Amino acid sequence: MSTRLHRNFASIALSNLLAPCFSLALVLAISRIQGVETLGKYSLMMTVFVVGQTVAALGLQVVVTREVAKSPAGAGRYFMHASLLAMACMLPCAVVAALGLGEFMSDREVALALSLTVQVGTTSTVPPNSEWSDDQPFTHLFQNLGTDFGNLPNRANAGIAVVGALGAIAFHRYDTPLSNWVAKQPSASYPKIGSFAGDAITQGSLAIGTYAIGKLAHDDEAIHLGSDFIRGQLLNGIFTEALKFGVNRTRPTGSNHSFPSGHSSASFTTAAILQAHFGWAVGTAAYAGAGFIGWSRLRENQHFLTDVIVGSALGVISGHTVTMGHHHQRPFQVVPSRTPDGGPAVLVIWTGRPSDR
Repeated sequence: MSTRLHRNFASIALSNLLAPCFSLALVLAISRIQGVETLGKYSLMMTVFVVGQTVAALGLQVVVTREVAKSPAGAGRYFMHASLLAMACMLPCAVVAALGLGEFMSDREVALALSLTVQVGTTSTVPPNSEWSDDQPFTHLFQNLGTDFGNLPNRANAGIAVVGALGAIAFHRYDTPLSNWVAKQPSASYPKIGSFAGDAITQGSLAIGTYAIGKLAHDDEAIHLGSDFIRGQLLNGIFTEALKFGVNRTRPTGSNHSFPSGHSSASFTTAAILQAHFGWAVGTAAYAGAGFIGWSRLRENQHFLTDVIVGSALGVISGHTVTMGHHHQRPFQVVPSRTPDGGPAVLVIWTGRPSDR
């Protein structure tokens, strides 16, 4: 019990610390590279998005959980009503955001920041990860690939593909101007960090290392996470390399195989898998890190903007596909209840992981 408590506390504390650190790094990067005026415009737009997310979710989870606990048979009806309410609350903010996006579309730097934000903020409709299991990613390589290719056609992946395609179409005209702007900027050291983090060797080592540590420590969670990392990177690698050699787009530097960005697709694959396993507390930081890697490739003039947009969409699709159908079982349950005198109360019941039973 003590080990699980410390491990869960460390995970939550780390995610809560990483998220503001990544946000601070993003703000500092925009202000230093693109100027304070651009940062102000970007902050204004992000405020609209945050307000919309807050309003859409305001209290609905608590209300639905309470009502379903009292009447489980009405779960489907409650969920439908809550979804309609969330969309109705979100609509005014979406209109304001769309108007603002149109207003700032002529500003190249703000358009770049918003395009990366859209990619980072793509909503996951895939259920989180499930019972911890070993998919044996090496001995069952082809079986797993067959399963993953079979899971590709679904509504969530179609939505992500549409967002990526529309983003590429909308921002294609900024490819050359942005590349020319980057070429005029003084060299910087921080993009090397992103290039190293998103490299195929780094991402592959993370996947295999996580799986190996889980095996050595007999940790089912780490084994399952590492297995999904390996499957996700393999699936993403097939898509990315097929497009690179099929399209063979020339990079801004003059070399080949620019489209799509392999660093972006690999890092967004990892981010999508982390989000599926641990929720948005960890997923937000992971997506922010993947966005930084995408920007690093742009800052080094190794890719065009559309390379990064399509690469990030491919990564999210790959990560969602390998975690399809999993149902994450948390080590505790939160159940609404009442006190003896009729007042509201909440019970937190420790259930443990499947491996603890």
